[in-house]
Amino acid sequence: MLAVSQVELWWFSLSVDEHTLASLIALLSPTEMARADRFRFDHHRRRYQIAHGALRILLANHLHCSPASIAFDYSERGKPAIADHCQPQGLQFNLSHSEDLGIVGISRDRLIGVDVEYVRDMDNLDSLIKRFFCAEEYHYFQQANSQEQQKIFFQLWTAKEAYLKATGAGLAGGLDQVQLSLSPLKFQSLPGNTEDLKDWGLFSCALLSNYQAAIAVGQPWQRTTHLTPWQLEMKAFQFPIS
Repeated sequence: MLAVSQVELWWFSLSVDEHTLASLIALLSPTEMARADRFRFDHHRRRYQIAHGALRILLANHLHCSPASIAFDYSERGKPAIADHCQPQGLQFNLSHSEDLGIVGISRDRLIGVDVEYVRDMDNLDSLIKRFFCAEEYHYFQQANSQEQQKIFFQLWTAKEAYLKATGAGLAGGLDQVQLSLSPLKFQSLPGNTEDLKDWGLFSCALLSNYQAAIAVGQPWQRTTHLTPWQLEMKAFQFPIS
């Protein structure tokens, strides 16, 4: 059983062969299939199907059940949680994907949010920083060279999104309301009561050569928290999984 002091971060490729894709699709619920069908482009639909199939495999490993049998409930803002009748035993999770990479964070009895972004050149970095970041964050950005500016932007952006996903607020919670400091990267101010700062932990890491990820973990926050990174290899599983 996953301990409260443990946090798992899984990452996986969103490029799989057709047989693996079909096996992952077979795990999805009608609700997930309907959401996948809303995507206009095939590659977006495939990434959604692969990511959500992988999520089910990872959760089933903890719940000791078949991936297809897992049911989810959704908050008003759409954050998923394992349905009570699946006996989640406090298991919390969050999923994010960008381009060809998916990540899943898993914790127990603690809110968790993850975000991953493909690191790329962006022409409007300065305007995005001014719009969504506070004065201190903008100062970090201005003092850096162009290469460091890109790194700082994606570190801050993923950290903000991870927190808002953990709380279930989503982007409506306000990226500018989540303020961070660098060296080390940590929360400086959060929406509402600033006393909440002590209840939140933040992990930030680069994945592969061109992705930036962040994991926000809520109370009970402990200095002894251990983050365990794992890479999920789809081919390591025998399909079909039912």
